[in-house]
Amino acid sequence: MSFRFPSVGGQDFVSEAQRLRAEKQIRENLEKGGHRKSINKNEIKKKRKQERQNKKSGRKK
Repeated sequence: MSFRFPSVGGQDFVSEAQRLRAEKQIRENLEKGGHRKSINKNEIKKKRKQERQNKKSGRKK
């Protein structure tokens, strides 16, 4: 039985353990006040890259 969770990129969970772990994670996230889709890893990457470039060129934010 495979489940789909949009919060984990919509991949299929095959193993029971994996599925349970994901459900637990989602439950925890919802308790914390709703889960944002993994706070856009790309956004974070972009920000970090920008900061690094700013540091190198000596510009202030």
